[in-house]
Amino acid sequence: MSGEVFMSYSGALNDCAMECAMRRIRGRCTKEFGCYECNDCDQYINTYLPVDTPREYVQLFMVQAERSAKSLHYSTPKIGFPPVWVWIILFVAASFGIRECNSYYNTARYLKQVAPVPASVASAGSTRTVYSGIETTLRLVAQRYNAKVDVNGDGLTNCIDAAVLFYQLYPSRDDVRIVLNVNSSTDMNHLFNAVRINGIWLTVEPQAYVNGVKPYWMSDVWGARYNPSRDRIVTNDYRKFVD
Repeated sequence: MSGEVFMSYSGALNDCAMECAMRRIRGRCTKEFGCYECNDCDQYINTYLPVDTPREYVQLFMVQAERSAKSLHYSTPKIGFPPVWVWIILFVAASFGIRECNSYYNTARYLKQVAPVPASVASAGSTRTVYSGIETTLRLVAQRYNAKVDVNGDGLTNCIDAAVLFYQLYPSRDDVRIVLNVNSSTDMNHLFNAVRINGIWLTVEPQAYVNGVKPYWMSDVWGARYNPSRDRIVTNDYRKFVD
């Protein structure tokens, strides 16, 4: 990506982030940034970023946008692009590859913890604890899935059972959802889970550990077949199968 093209792309992201921040400051949007409703908004910058963009870069962009938006809203000064150091950080991420820059995620994603994490700790604890909670839950799901647990009595063991088990076993019930994605264009009809990490919902494949430990983010498991814009929360439809 050339510097000129990157600056144009970054400027568009800045405009998008500014509009998002202004809508919330002025009360036109009452949603928490990063919630599932954001996926249907054309001013949600995550829509225009690579799926594995580190959370830190998104938050950095939004912090700058919210500061500028507050300044514009309360004192109406002239607002320009974010300072050069913001563009430098984003340009480095784009130039060297999101995956190479994402050492934070690579470290946290593969943490190992055998014992379940108490709900009170997972709710208020560090990001490391949350990732450990995900992985511990995936192991428990794999054990029950391989034992042919049938949560809804349909005679099958499939994604329904895995998603319900993950929801049931995850340490913090307030921070997990059951999600459905149906997309005929990619032959997708799948049930899985979303977990809230530091205010942002990330989607997890609950069957990731069934046949050995593998990457568990939906985008890693399903690639181009997974279109997050088709996600729909269906927790209430399946809560009746939770023990």
